[in-house]
Amino acid sequence: MEEPITQAEQITVHVSEYLDTVLKLTVVNATQKATAVASVSLVAMLSGFLFMLVLLFGSIGISLWLGEVVNDTKIGYFIVCGFYLVVALLILLVRKKTLFPFIQNLIIQKVYE
Repeated sequence: MEEPITQAEQITVHVSEYLDTVLKLTVVNATQKATAVASVSLVAMLSGFLFMLVLLFGSIGISLWLGEVVNDTKIGYFIVCGFYLVVALLILLVRKKTLFPFIQNLIIQKVYE
């Protein structure tokens, strides 16, 4: 009569250990994915910030150069502003069909890596 009780206790211990191991594995996987997403986000933000600085100073330089070409600094700035306005309008037009799905797929790929 003792043998079935012992087997039941052993099964209970094994199931408990298995559930504990599954829980630990889930925590490790979630932590690994969260750190991967966080590191990609941090690098993207830093790269974006540096790109914005390059874009800012490049735009100022091009504006000044165009101002010298047309002999009016203000017009050089308006030309560059017009270029950015056209780019912004193009982004607004394609954002739902192209930009949003691209960003969503990029995020999903990083989560499931």
